[in-house]
Amino acid sequence: MFDSGSIDSELYLVAMLFGLSAMLLVIYLYFVFVRLLEARAHSIDEWRDPPPLIYKVFKPVVKLFCADVKVNMGQEKYDQIQMKLSSAGLFYSLLPEELVTLRYVCLVVAGIVSSLFYWYFSPLTTMVLVILVLGVIVGFAYPDIWLRDRVKFRHTRIEKEFPFLLDLIILSMRAGLNYSNALSQSIACLSPGPIKDDFSRLERELRAGKPRHEALIEMAERMDSVGIRNFVSTLNQAEETGGEVVTVLQGQAEQRRTERFQRAEETAGKAPIKLLGPLMMFLFPLIFMLVGFVIIVGLQDAGVLPDFLTRLL
Repeated sequence: MFDSGSIDSELYLVAMLFGLSAMLLVIYLYFVFVRLLEARAHSIDEWRDPPPLIYKVFKPVVKLFCADVKVNMGQEKYDQIQMKLSSAGLFYSLLPEELVTLRYVCLVVAGIVSSLFYWYFSPLTTMVLVILVLGVIVGFAYPDIWLRDRVKFRHTRIEKEFPFLLDLIILSMRAGLNYSNALSQSIACLSPGPIKDDFSRLERELRAGKPRHEALIEMAERMDSVGIRNFVSTLNQAEETGGEVVTVLQGQAEQRRTERFQRAEETAGKAPIKLLGPLMMFLFPLIFMLVGFVIIVGLQDAGVLPDFLTRLL
């Protein structure tokens, strides 16, 4: 028989624990609700360009913690990440603190997925443990990998489209337009892309009164391309020394086009080496199997095939 006093004390203890848990849950939800309201009140997204998909998926969570992350970021690190975002064309789409917060959010999501993976494949083996650890590492590093791929893709488009812009500017200036009008006319003829975006921003800054020398240097730092840096340096030097801008632009266009053809030849030269690995892994084994099968069948017809190979056939 159980003592009624002990049962009442146990029920009282359970009720206290339940009430304490409910109170902590309410406090936590209130804290989250207040932080969401503050984040929404302080976030004015009208100035933003369309953000990337990975940010849209985790936007509520990122907005909740990005303010705390920004407090703990140093200015040097903040500027470095800002420069990477500018090189990727995300200057008006993503903030540095949001990118850092996105790393930790992806880390938590990867940890949850790894936990579910462990629960499904339990008991834990060495292979499962390796997959769990790699999943967490990849989850944390995925935003940086995505950003690096975006920067690389954008630089490829810049190298491809920039000579065409120079040709348009040269044709416009030879038709009688000055440099500013030729630049505006050429930008209007471009298809949407990184060249049009950055040079349109350059045109807006010039119209707002920023000195051309300063605006060009900032554009070169923002785009982080060797061709753009050479173009800006040569153009500023021509304006300072009084040289002809058309001649400078023509030389830059020919140089950029030559560099593009050289990169294409270099890529074509590397293609056979890159194809060697897949050929050795997938094609050559099939060829060896076919040739070996024909040889084995010929040996069987000649009656010289060993018995154990005959049984395999």
